[in-house]
Amino acid sequence: MASVDEQQQQQVANDVLRPVPPIPPRLFASLRRYVDEHVETGSFLRAVLENDLRMAVGLADDDSLAAIRSIVGWVYFEAPAGSNGSRELVERWIAARVHVEAEADPEVEP
Repeated sequence: MASVDEQQQQQVANDVLRPVPPIPPRLFASLRRYVDEHVETGSFLRAVLENDLRMAVGLADDDSLAAIRSIVGWVYFEAPAGSNGSRELVERWIAARVHVEAEADPEVEP
């Protein structure tokens, strides 16, 4: 009979090896707009980007919660440095949109 520690280790191994649901298309589109155009996301993704797990889990719908590992992984590996990790970084990233728009259109005031 396996000990409690062995059972826990096996459970962790099973959790790690379990297939991870893909990011729902609506959330992926929002992440792309955030990264590419500095556009505000919804409250769930904002909590993820700010590294606020408690808030993210509290705001997640069933699809978002099922995909949270994929979402966090994408943010960690794909989102640019400085675009996530704290409320201040996220606010700064969104505020930079004005500067991105100004570069694209000289009529926009920064």
